[in-house]
Parts: sequence; structure tokens; C-alpha cells
Amino acid sequence: IPYCELVVGTEEELMAAAHQSTTEDAVHHLKKVFGGMIVVKRGDKGCMVYEPGKSVPLIGSHYPVEVLNVLGAGDAFISGFLRGYLRSLSIEA
Repeated sequence: IPYCELVVGTEEELMAAAHQSTTEDAVHHLKKVFGGMIVVKRGDKGCMVYEPGKSVPLIGSHYPVEVLNVLGAGDAFISGFLRGYLRSLSIEA
């Protein structure tokens, strides 16, 4: 993780990666060892984005869709996020 530019995971994945029992503690720990952006995927609650140098996360709302099957939902999210990230779009966009 210290060598990454971007870390993305569900709340559970980030807690496991940081060996912490809460999402808040996991993000706090990761910010100590990592200087990049942290994206916390929150399912139907959208996401939280922690940008370097900012103490308050951006809360991402979700785009409402009809759920037919959750298989691949995370892949769809990250593909859209990375498209904007690699094009240097603002997180708010």
C-alpha cells in the first residue's frame, strides 16, 4: 500500500488491509502509511473519497439504477471512477 497512488476497497476490505475494526480507524491508519487517494466503496450508500491533504472526505452519492444482479457492480463502479481519475476530472464531477 505505501507504494500505491490510489487505494480502493469496500469498508470490509479496507478494515482487513489495515487490520482495524472500524472503517474510520482503517482510513486513519492507511493515511499514516500512504500518501495517495483512498476510495471507500459503500454499496448503495455511494462512496467516500479521502484526498491527500484534506481532512474531510467527499461523500459520493450513487446514481440510481435498477439492480438486476450485484455481480460485477464493483467492477462497473471502479471502471467509471478510473476513467475520470485517469482523465484528471474532479472528484465532484
